[in-house]
Amino acid sequence: MRYSFVIFDIDGTLIDTEFAVLSSLRDTIFDLKGIRYEDKELKFALGIPSEEALLKLSIDNAQLLEAYNLWNKKFERYIPQIKLFDGIMPLIEKLHNKGIPLGLLTSKDKIEFEKDFAPLGIMPYFKHIVTAESTSHHKPHPEPMIKMLELSGIKAEKALYIGDSIYDMECALSANVDCVLALWGREGIDHIKATYYAESPLELWEILNP
Repeated sequence: MRYSFVIFDIDGTLIDTEFAVLSSLRDTIFDLKGIRYEDKELKFALGIPSEEALLKLSIDNAQLLEAYNLWNKKFERYIPQIKLFDGIMPLIEKLHNKGIPLGLLTSKDKIEFEKDFAPLGIMPYFKHIVTAESTSHHKPHPEPMIKMLELSGIKAEKALYIGDSIYDMECALSANVDCVLALWGREGIDHIKATYYAESPLELWEILNP
């Protein structure tokens, strides 16, 4: 296998949270500002920290904590609809059985991470985790990836990052890490630059094992 360390984004890559994230954000903004957004208008919020998304929606600093807490509360009602993408569990098990260490690099903070990812039961497979609190800068800045490489002790050329957004790809490439755009978690390539493109977790396995 060409890569000795495989790193995953979470939302839109391992788990399908798009409906939960966008619906709860839509509800939050409506409650706070009386503005009803369409889900497509909020897709920019996928893949960036929650506070950053709220600031982009003109939530000022004085209201930021209230908005963040409300969004978390709204999100809880949608948690039962979050699930692993088809093919993810077999892929994770194959990598684990090959002895390949796995990492998680996410824009989620620890509270979000423990609420909507940890209960899915696949945490034991992942050796290293970088969340929003781990670095000062966030994706697409390379700092989260650099932090992940430091934690793992793996050189950039031996790591592969899998994500579903332009933020993921730019974070990896700016840190000289190869990356895969996970097309099963998004609609189309949209001219996003990546080292590889995979339509399914099975296709990703084929990239890892040419």
